[in-house]
Amino acid sequence: STGGDGAFITGALAARLGGKRRRVELALSFYFYWINFGPLSRGTSGVGMSILIALILALDLRLTRQLPHKVQLDWEAILSPSPAAFTGAILEWLNEALQPVEQQMLRSLPLVSATFPTLHTVLAVLGSMEGIEL
Repeated sequence: STGGDGAFITGALAARLGGKRRRVELALSFYFYWINFGPLSRGTSGVGMSILIALILALDLRLTRQLPHKVQLDWEAILSPSPAAFTGAILEWLNEALQPVEQQMLRSLPLVSATFPTLHTVLAVLGSMEGIEL
């Protein structure tokens, strides 16, 4: 545990994140637990990574770089003895990869309600309903 003081995030990243730094650590801890307590089956780490990216986006942050060559985030979590160790190791890479979301970029996206106007279309997308055309 970081003790609530955000000890793992320092320097330029801390300045960019402001009050969000502890939340990024919590998102990484969530991912650590997702990987270590979830079943190690096909697709599990992909879902965990999607959730991690969603949590980071919810903080108005985005990843601007891919993982470093030969780094598998799920194995980093599996081989780390604790969430704090995992967070400390990953933040070296995240220090340069996290950037604030540009609000102009968000405004250029279509509204979800315009893209999926009915419950039927939402269910078709989420549930892979055969024979349903969007």
